[in-house]
Amino acid sequence: MWRAVPDVQVVFSDALNKAREKTERLITIRERSAYELRTRLLQAGFSAEIARIETERAQNAGLIDDERFTRLYVSSKLNAGWGRNRIASEMKRFGIDLTHKEGYPEDYFPEGVELERAIACIERFHTTAKDERGARFRRLMGRGFTVETAKRALAGCPERMRSDVLEQPQNHCSWRPESSERAC
Repeated sequence: MWRAVPDVQVVFSDALNKAREKTERLITIRERSAYELRTRLLQAGFSAEIARIETERAQNAGLIDDERFTRLYVSSKLNAGWGRNRIASEMKRFGIDLTHKEGYPEDYFPEGVELERAIACIERFHTTAKDERGARFRRLMGRGFTVETAKRALAGCPERMRSDVLEQPQNHCSWRPESSERAC
């Protein structure tokens, strides 16, 4: 019995076209790093060679750019209230090590802004914890601020922190045991 063997070049070309379509769908959703695109192509079942070729094509065409991705990602996470450590840690997931970037950290985190953002974070944070200072410290650490920044933020506004806790708005969500419902 005779079986037709598919032309290797046709199969390779077909795989490249499918990888190109996948890339276009991925970058339409949001900006991607080269590492992330390559990983997503591999997860979609493309060979390592196809993923490498398509990632290089996307980079050469300007569809993906790690510098552009880094600027956009850092900016969006700063606006979301994330600290330097958390952002740097998340960037590693995308194959980007910020510590090796030229101009890091000055270009990404201007001097004094991190402390102002940390102070703003704890000023907005209301707690009923017995250890208010500890709760605020944990909040800052969870947001990814450095230990030094968290300590400086806490030291810089102890009076304001105390007044925030005492003057919490009465319309915040609380548990009412008598009705077993959340009231806002």
